[in-house]
Parts: sequence; structure tokens; C-alpha cells
Amino acid sequence: MTQVVIAKYMALMVVFLVPVAIMCIYPLILTAFGHVYLPVVFGTMLAFYLMGGALIAIGMFVSSLTDNQAVAAGINFVIMLVIYFITDLSEYAATTAVGSLLALTVVVILFSVLVGFMTKSVFSGFTIGVVLEAALIAFFTIRRGSFEGLFPSLMNKLSIFERFYTFVQGVFDITGIVYFLSIIGVCLFLTVQSLEKRRWS
Repeated sequence: MTQVVIAKYMALMVVFLVPVAIMCIYPLILTAFGHVYLPVVFGTMLAFYLMGGALIAIGMFVSSLTDNQAVAAGINFVIMLVIYFITDLSEYAATTAVGSLLALTVVVILFSVLVGFMTKSVFSGFTIGVVLEAALIAFFTIRRGSFEGLFPSLMNKLSIFERFYTFVQGVFDITGIVYFLSIIGVCLFLTVQSLEKRRWS
């Protein structure tokens, strides 16, 4: 199953590479008409390609959770919108300490549901959720001040698009490259696990 998932992902990445490669030609043409700082341009193109690869990997994982492609497409659309707007939404929803606590509680609940779904064990999902929420409340009680603006700050650091914008601004961010590759690796691993569980269930 691992080979099938990797092969499918690589095929999608090759298809995605075609328009990116075409876009890489434009800066070379523009150098004939003025100065173009190619390292920044091609660094941005690399980041764009890896960002696309991360989004494709997320889409593959979501699609592996259901046989209904229409449902998978709808969920993927919503997830992509959330990923794109999460930084702006988090600033409106959770600027206070209590707001950050509530927002992180929602994240814990969603994570617990995902664990329960992946393991097919309500008990595992519930247990992990209770442990994480207890740790969150304990940390909030001890260091409430640290929660001021915590959720927007975390979302900004975890945002796929914010990482890409760093490259657009002319900074070749190695941590951004590692972040994109990490998302790809984790999502492909989860895709394999999801398909294996559906195969034997």
C-alpha cells in the first residue's frame, strides 16, 4: 500500500511540476528586458512547488478517509479555505487568553476525533482528548498570561501560506522547506494508515 500511495503522489507531483516549470521560463525571458533577481524568483518557485505538494498530500489524506469522492472534494474545499484564512480568522476569534483556550480546546477535540477515527477506538480518542485538555487547562491555570494572543501566534507559525510568503519577501527559509516536507511526510503516512485500515476492516 505504501508503494501505491507514494507512486500516486509522485504522479500528481509530476503533473503539478509542468505548470511550475512553465512559470520558471518567464523570469528568464524578463531578464532580457530588465533586472530580475533570479535567486529570489526561483527560491519562491521552489517554495510554491513544495507548498503545492503539501496541499496535495493533505488532499490525498482527506480523500483516503471516504469512498465518496464528492464528499472528499467538498471536505477538501473547506479545508483549503480554512488553511488559507486560518491566520486572519484566528486573530478575530482568539486574541484574549480565554479565547485562545477555547480555540485550542476545539483543536484538541478535532484531534481526538481524528485519533478515534484512525484507530477505530472511541476510548483511545476520548482518552487522548481528556489528557490533552487536562494539560491545556493546567497550563492555562499556571500561566494564564502566556495565552494572550497564543492561538493567533501558533496559527501564524503553522500556516502553510505564511511560510510561503516568507519566500516571496526574498528570504530563503530553510525551516519553511523542512516544514513543507514534514507535512508531506506526515500526510502520506496517515494516508497509508487510513487505506490499510479500510482495506482490512
